[in-house]
Amino acid sequence: MANLSSDNTQTLLVKVTFLNGEHTKLTVTITTCYETKNVANKIFRLKLFDENDPFLFYECCWDEDSFLTLKHQQNLLVDFPGFASKFHELLSNCREDKERFQATLSMKDKEWATLIIEENTRFRTLTYLSVDLKIATQETIQNHFKLSLSRLYRIIENMQSQVANLETQLGQEKSKNEQLSIQLRQVESDNERQREEWKREKEQQLSQLREEKEAEKEKFLKELQVQKNKDIQLYEEETLVWKQKAEQWNTQVTQLRDLLEQTQKDLKEVRSKRDELELEYNQLTVEMKAIKQEKEHYLAELEQKNSHLEELERRNRELSHQIEEWQTQSEFHSREWEKEKEEKENLKTQLENYRTSRSRLEEKLKHSIAEINKGNEIIEKLQEELKNTRQKAKMKTTIANQQEQLLQEKQRKIEQLMQDIQVLNQKLSNKERELEHLSQSLRDSQAKLEENQKVLESNQQLINWLNKELNEMQLTSHIISKPWKSSFATQPLGAAADKKDNSISSALEKNLWDSNASSAARTNRRETLVDK
Repeated sequence: MANLSSDNTQTLLVKVTFLNGEHTKLTVTITTCYETKNVANKIFRLKLFDENDPFLFYECCWDEDSFLTLKHQQNLLVDFPGFASKFHELLSNCREDKERFQATLSMKDKEWATLIIEENTRFRTLTYLSVDLKIATQETIQNHFKLSLSRLYRIIENMQSQVANLETQLGQEKSKNEQLSIQLRQVESDNERQREEWKREKEQQLSQLREEKEAEKEKFLKELQVQKNKDIQLYEEETLVWKQKAEQWNTQVTQLRDLLEQTQKDLKEVRSKRDELELEYNQLTVEMKAIKQEKEHYLAELEQKNSHLEELERRNRELSHQIEEWQTQSEFHSREWEKEKEEKENLKTQLENYRTSRSRLEEKLKHSIAEINKGNEIIEKLQEELKNTRQKAKMKTTIANQQEQLLQEKQRKIEQLMQDIQVLNQKLSNKERELEHLSQSLRDSQAKLEENQKVLESNQQLINWLNKELNEMQLTSHIISKPWKSSFATQPLGAAADKKDNSISSALEKNLWDSNASSAARTNRRETLVDK
């Protein structure tokens, strides 16, 4: 038995229906191939099995004659040679479009099962193919196991070869890592050597920089000595300037004190005015509340009178309606009386009764007319009272509006005065701050003047002492210049003079440093005061 064409294999999800009615979905493998026993006899073989379940293994085969019967039974439009390709197209449709195409495997009994391929459309379900499959024989299952085992052995061999390759690659990587570690050690030794060389270079540069800085320091000390002499002159000039400024600041302080007293007086007056305005405002608010209450009372009375007037008008309408009814009745009775006049001979008794009834009705009519007239008079009086009350209400509303306008104007004036008071308070606080600042600056300047005076006194004492020392040195030099003194006696005097010179120079340098610091502080304070 030889295969004419290579096996076509596909795996897809199939709905499986078991004998007990249970349903499940399994992934099965379907293979097809053409086999030939001889040149004339050609067979198509189909196998369906599950890789996980060895007992789920079905197969079927057709020759050309059996395929013709299947073709006529299911109305297939495919020939025997092209059936395999079309069958795999259906299987690929089931794998790709699962909602539309579906493959089901239903178990008939222990040996037979049916593979059905269907298409679900909107209107109905189309069955493309229904194939009866028989459970495979033991030999075919064994052959299938052998093939799967050989396939597994091949996979294991491939995996072993891959593991061996990976081990060789790992050994190569280890050797590379060892080489890299050796190179890293060499690089670290080179870095340490370069670091030591860099340290030596930096130490040499630092020594050179120190020498340069010492030279610059000596130059700076010389310049500082020159600057000290200049600062002494500036200090003397500044002391004179500060004395003049202190006198000016004293005059300004007196002026500011006078201004503060004046602003305090103005503030007291403004506060008294504010209290008076607040009292007037409270009185006006009380009057406004009383006027509003009177207005509400008059409006309530007006509503009551309007309701009473409406009741009287309704009563007037009812009375007028009754009068009209009585007039119609009187007209009807007069017509009847005229008729009875014609028949007065026969109806004298009725005429007398009619007269009496008519007189009664006339009396009632007169009484009702009198009541209507009274009601009209009452209505007129009420209308006049209503007019008067409306006029009074209008007057009171106008008065209330005028008072509200006056209140609003007074409130605006009070708000303006409050704003003016706030502005004055702000100005007063600013003036107080300025005064405090000026007083502080005055205190600082006085302290500085005291310090400067102390410095001047110490300088004066130093100058006196220096003059004294100079006089003593001149006297000693004059004595040394005489011929009867030996050179042996002059040596301690020269050393003493050198010591005095050194002490004088150190004291002068100290005073110059103090004066420089104080002058720098004074210049900073002067700049701040000028900015303020």
